[in-house]
Amino acid sequence: MVNELNSEQAIRIPLTTETDLSEIATARKIAVAHNIDYVEKDIGPLAPIVDWLMTENCNRRCVGCWLNCSPWAPPTKLTLSEHKFLIDELYKRGVRSIGPSGGEPLTIENISGILAYCKTKQGLQVNFYTNGILLENNFSSIVPFVDLLSLSLDGSSGLRNASLRGGEASDFDCIIRSIQKIKLLEKRPVLQVISVVSRENIDDIENIGRVLEKETRGITNFQWKINLNFSFGRGKALVPELKYAEFESLAKKIQQKFPLMKINYSPPLNTDGFLDLDQEGNLIAYVDAEVVVLGNLFTGKYLKNAEAIMRRIITAQHKKAVHIGRLDLVEKIEHPVISPDINTNRDAPKTELKLVSLTTPDSERIHATNFQDTMTYIQTQPQAQPLIVALGTSWIKGYEKGRYLQYDALNPLLVSLRTYCEQKGIPFILDSDDKLLARINAERAKDGRSGAKVVVLAGKDAVASDEFTTLRNDQKNAFVVGVDNQELTTDSYIRLMEMLTLALKLSAGLEISLDNIHITITKDNERHLYIFLPHAEPMEYERLKVIYEAQKFA
Repeated sequence: MVNELNSEQAIRIPLTTETDLSEIATARKIAVAHNIDYVEKDIGPLAPIVDWLMTENCNRRCVGCWLNCSPWAPPTKLTLSEHKFLIDELYKRGVRSIGPSGGEPLTIENISGILAYCKTKQGLQVNFYTNGILLENNFSSIVPFVDLLSLSLDGSSGLRNASLRGGEASDFDCIIRSIQKIKLLEKRPVLQVISVVSRENIDDIENIGRVLEKETRGITNFQWKINLNFSFGRGKALVPELKYAEFESLAKKIQQKFPLMKINYSPPLNTDGFLDLDQEGNLIAYVDAEVVVLGNLFTGKYLKNAEAIMRRIITAQHKKAVHIGRLDLVEKIEHPVISPDINTNRDAPKTELKLVSLTTPDSERIHATNFQDTMTYIQTQPQAQPLIVALGTSWIKGYEKGRYLQYDALNPLLVSLRTYCEQKGIPFILDSDDKLLARINAERAKDGRSGAKVVVLAGKDAVASDEFTTLRNDQKNAFVVGVDNQELTTDSYIRLMEMLTLALKLSAGLEISLDNIHITITKDNERHLYIFLPHAEPMEYERLKVIYEAQKFA
């Protein structure tokens, strides 16, 4: 596919199901040195998320590999100092999330030193992708330097896994032992396992889920990523091709089958927003169904329109980050941190991006997901009691319709929350504090609700009153939290999802972390209730609305 290259054209290769992406390597080697479209210039800021294809060499030969990596592919020739140079270049140009992969990055001689150097860069997230075969013997020199550790597992047994990954049956045991070692760590990275689905293993995915459910139990930050095998590279040999609709149907069934696991699956093929760095130092983009070599960090030569392409990549990364709720990435995209020694091209056209202002920590959206996970955990426990959630609203300053903007911002989230609980078969009582007890008693009097456990979150004065004494003393069937709102104002951010999640966890006897929370928690043993004291966090209305909308979406 890559024939004699026209010296007046940039290196572009059509990206279709017929593309053999291994041929890109040929184009990359001559892209910068012999092409007049590449000029010595400053490309300026880069997109903040970069996948680093560090080597095409791999100790396995997966049947679905999109890059045709293998043990016979040439290893990277870069030295440790050259790798450090690339890290410096990426970081000072605004990159804040880097994904070292390959090939197999653990075949690189200096990989531990490379990762350690990455972590000298403040705020640089390292997502490390490995098949895991060599990890066991390099565990202590790799794991401390990564934020996310991604392993690969395509079969539920040694033989099934080896048949797809071109390795040994013992590879399966290597992966399991590494997972077990991760479990023993007091401070662990996010653990991810990727399974690639094709017609060769579609019947085995549920079995893989059972293996992971067993082995990852107790790893609270575990996630399983299910990817569709796309027909690139060696993946073209897997016929008949598994269509996306069939794959998506399977993935959704797997999510329902394992509700306590965090399971994501790949969307339809969309390369918008991808920015790769290869083992030669070339920056690679995927634009309009073409693979485009933007230029080279070592030579400083780039396409004449590289900045325009980069702005498209940044726009796409922003849209994806907003869609999946990664507010931390949104923050990095909207507010890139560029080193002052970068002389960006002042003549380049200004960006026309109209970015949504979502300058809040990722944890704000995570509270919504944690609430769902906690609810699911409680419901799936053996001999679990029916559950009722009761939320009083009188303590929320500004939650008065027609008088304050707090109501307009917060109410859609509460309505969505009630709908979610009802869909799960959980009554959700939402009312003023003075009407809450009567609503609770009426709900518990219904058929099948006499033994239900009610979790109450309402104003401290209301739940500490004599009226609530009987309910508070029924500790088997009631868990009561009173909110002390003395620090709140009508424009405060109400950490409602966080407080509800904490209340549910405490009611189920689950361990909670007090790190990085904005709520003081005390226990009143005499009156059988907990007191939550949320700290003051005043915010403008538009920002409040954005936060609540993000949680509602989650």
